Amino acid sequence: MKPSIQRSIAMLFILLPVLAISGQAIFLADQKLQIPVQQVVITGYDPRDALMGHYLNFRYDWDNAASQKPHLPYLPANGRFYIPEKNSLALEQALRDRAKQCKIAYQIIAHEVRPVDLLIDNKPWREAIQN
Repeated sequence: MKPSIQRSIAMLFILLPVLAISGQAIFLADQKLQIPVQQVVITGYDPRDALMGHYLNFRYDWDNAASQKPHLPYLPANGRFYIPEKNSLALEQALRDRAKQCKIAYQIIAHEVRPVDLLIDNKPWREAIQN
């Protein structure tokens, strides 16, 4: 067999798994974009947990009229959402303001509630702490 054919076959064996994994990643990302995002009101703020990094720990308020309750046999009582350290102080102040309504935007993935974003007065948290 010629060396150029051997190189072509070797490149094919190298590129084929990379293309397959890339295609699967693109397919899964597209699937996630098609899952509807719902919102639930949250309560009980603990903006930083020293043992677990910088997470907002909260309780879901499924019974609130403003919450969109999913049709699942089990609804989680608590959740957590990652907060970058540089934004933790400003976000902590915003969350402690009882006049503001805080929600978690979530998706149902594999029959689990997965937080997507934190909303303060129906605005994404990054936008809300800038005001």
